Order: sequence, then structure tokens, then C-alpha cells
Amino acid sequence: MISILTNIFEFISNLPQYILYAAETLINLFFTAIQALWEVVAKLLPMPAVPGPPEFIGNINWYYPLGTVLSIMAPIVVSFISWLAIKWIYTKVGNT
Repeated sequence: MISILTNIFEFISNLPQYILYAAETLINLFFTAIQALWEVVAKLLPMPAVPGPPEFIGNINWYYPLGTVLSIMAPIVVSFISWLAIKWIYTKVGNT
């Protein structure tokens, strides 16, 4: 008898968690349905063809890999510009 009452009490005391779990599950189901609908629409609609790069870009990139150069130079340039900005802020504010 005590175990039945304990089970009822545990169910009633955990009822807010059950409600929150059900709400979370419904929200997840809603977003899953939106994602499934989006995938159906994306598969049914014709996608435009993505234009490729011009031929001379491919030839240049074959002999001189610009993507690699950009991926190496971009962080260096950003770091240098950041250093100049910090230096300028320090000279304006730091020496007062």
C-alpha cells in the first residue's frame, strides 16, 4: 500500500517535469516538421545552375594557387590591421 502511495506521490511531484518534457517534444516535432517540409520543397523546386569560374581563373589557379595564398595572407593582414588599431588606440588613450 505504501509503495502505491509513493508511486502516486512521485508521479504528482514529477508532473511539472513531464509537462516540460512534453512541451519540449512538441517543439522539437514542430521544427522537425518544418525541416521535412523545407526538404520536400527544396527537392520539388528546380535549383538554378551555379555558374563555375571562368576558364582563365582555373588556369591561373593551376599554376599559382590563389586560395592557398589568400588563406595564408588573410590572417596576417587582419592581425596587422588589428595591431595598428590597438597601437592607435593606445597612443590616443593610453598616454593621457
